[in-house]
Amino acid sequence: MPKIRSGSTIFKRYKMPTLKLTNEQVIELVKLLPTEQQVEVFRFLLLQQWGQWEALPLL
Repeated sequence: MPKIRSGSTIFKRYKMPTLKLTNEQVIELVKLLPTEQQVEVFRFLLLQQWGQWEALPLL
């Protein structure tokens, strides 16, 4: 079986389908995840915003 790399023509031929979801739908899907996966998603979101929070002035 050939290896599939991101730059290969095999990978480019098969596009992954995409879904358009509302924020509410995404939240409901996350709620369906097991607790460990919910924590992982939450951690990802926190780390993604951390730089912006650090830049906020202290009151």
